[in-house]
Amino acid sequence: MIFLMYISFLFLILTEILDEVINGDLHDTKSHIKTAIIFGTSQVFGLIAGYGFGIVIYGLIRLAVFDLVYAKLFKNDWFYLGTTSKWDKFISNIPLSVIMSLRALALLISIYLVNL
Repeated sequence: MIFLMYISFLFLILTEILDEVINGDLHDTKSHIKTAIIFGTSQVFGLIAGYGFGIVIYGLIRLAVFDLVYAKLFKNDWFYLGTTSKWDKFISNIPLSVIMSLRALALLISIYLVNL
């Protein structure tokens, strides 16, 4: 069941990436609603798998892999950062080694939470 939860979370991340590519990275109310729906869906998947904090696990996995997968698939650069979102502007001021360490830590914490 844990494996299916991880697969469903990765599917949600890919869905969100494809939505950004198809509809643009608008950062408007509509995109925030879509993101909220995806996070809500992750909570449902977590509950189905027996975890009451699936949204936290999803958030950590998304933090770890979203930008990397988006950048590699659509910008052909593992470390591409956009210039329009507040998030991209924020993390562009942080050294890459710190960003990658925090992404690894987020992924490790998500694995730890699943194994509680």
